[in-house]
Amino acid sequence: MVSVTPVGNTFKFPSLFNFNLYRQNNLKTFIMSYTIIYDKQFIKAEKDGKEVFLPMVYNGSNNCYESKGRGNGRRSRDWSLFTYILNGKKFGTLSEMLNNVEAYRTKIIKDNELQNIKYTDEGHSDYCDVYNDERFGYFTALAIGGSTHTTTFGKYANLFKSGCKNALTVEKLKEMRVNVRLYTCIFSEEERKSFIKAGKKEIDFRPETSSELIEQLEYFENYLKDFPNVKLYVSIDAGEYQMKHIRKTLFPKAKHEKQFVDVEQSFAVKIEGYGFLYELRGSKFRYTPYADSGKAFLTEKDANKTINKLKERFLSRFVYSIEPVTVKRRLRI
Repeated sequence: MVSVTPVGNTFKFPSLFNFNLYRQNNLKTFIMSYTIIYDKQFIKAEKDGKEVFLPMVYNGSNNCYESKGRGNGRRSRDWSLFTYILNGKKFGTLSEMLNNVEAYRTKIIKDNELQNIKYTDEGHSDYCDVYNDERFGYFTALAIGGSTHTTTFGKYANLFKSGCKNALTVEKLKEMRVNVRLYTCIFSEEERKSFIKAGKKEIDFRPETSSELIEQLEYFENYLKDFPNVKLYVSIDAGEYQMKHIRKTLFPKAKHEKQFVDVEQSFAVKIEGYGFLYELRGSKFRYTPYADSGKAFLTEKDANKTINKLKERFLSRFVYSIEPVTVKRRLRI
């Protein structure tokens, strides 16, 4: 899906949903363009007595950049509907989304099996790769809040579960000074002339309520049914970190007071070729040659969380492992 926003006499192309994978000849690795989902803010409404959701995500392509004077700026991103999860529909129930999540996983597994059969038949069995849920992002060209390496199937499913759980109505968004916008884009002058000749007008509408949003979506889709090349988009006018701040206000997390405990065994993260993780700062780390002087973790699960952080911060090229430390230590938990 391409979300296009008119800006004056030009068009801004902020986001591309591209799930196509490209495999280079005679190489086992994928050469890909992938989608990055930076944030989400689902919109909830009611339709025929059922709670429905518009899966709004803040996203962009990894290889599309904003233009800033000399050279490129940051990767481009924008708010748009993740209609892929609803087979092109703009709203649906959580049940529909989760059913499509499972169907998508089944399709990925089947496609992977067929691809492996093809490689084997062609005498290239060394090109074969086996799908697993931990590498979901790699096989689907999708990165959720990190990289494709850290995007698991569970993370993908939770995108919709937590999105629906923390969904907001149009009314609540307006209360927080965020507007929902419905608008059309026409990609050719010929199509525009034909559209105007038919007595049609371009759409730029901001609903006041969730019920009005659903009503107008259905009305506009019917209004445009004879013009498939005139696209209807939904967006919100939220800033980069605005929705995160709003959710923090509306859904505050319970504060956990940390305390010190003495343990007989802890765990350390080993970085192959370096030593043991001592400190993580941004995209850099400090290390020590001794496990008992490295950063201590109470459980292996805690150590794995930090390994995932390391991988997300462009440090995935390193090889990590977890080693137990049987020295009495005091940990803050």
